[in-house]
Amino acid sequence: CLLPISSKKLIELQAKLAVGKEPKIVTLPNDFKVSEALERFINRLGYSIIFVDPEKSLNSALLEVLDFCKKEDKIKIIFGDTLVELPKISKQQSDFLLFKENFQPYDWCFVTDTKNGLHFSGDKDVSETNRVVCGYFEFSNLNLLKKAFSRKQFSDALNFYSSQQKLSLIKAKNWMDFGHLSFLFKSKK
Repeated sequence: CLLPISSKKLIELQAKLAVGKEPKIVTLPNDFKVSEALERFINRLGYSIIFVDPEKSLNSALLEVLDFCKKEDKIKIIFGDTLVELPKISKQQSDFLLFKENFQPYDWCFVTDTKNGLHFSGDKDVSETNRVVCGYFEFSNLNLLKKAFSRKQFSDALNFYSSQQKLSLIKAKNWMDFGHLSFLFKSKK
């Protein structure tokens, strides 16, 4: 989230996506040294910092953050290496995730829309789709989300949540995953 993108840091661009009354939280590894200037910068954007063990899985880190949310909060999750452009979405809409078609052979979470609902897989070889989960999610049920993220794999957590609460797929207008070097270089053009 601290990557430089053009003349800004990625977190500045992401802050535009994290609007609402809910708390804005950024997670950083607990072995990362945050200068006073960086902490002020992050706080000025409206974020609180939570330090998590870098050895924790994504699901375990998310569970830790969810303890800071209230039951009535709409929970938005934006991965720290992700920048998306949202399509028009109703403010009342909840329980959705963004996807984009992609044909690059990376370790992403893929989503298939089946007659029984959505199916998520982290394995491209078994996925029947090129729809990639883009790292932007909105959820309405905190307790269910906590149960979901108690699963080992991120795709299993999404499968559990969507089996209990309908999740909608919304196509992102644009998506950049800066967790892959080729996309980071592409953004510099």
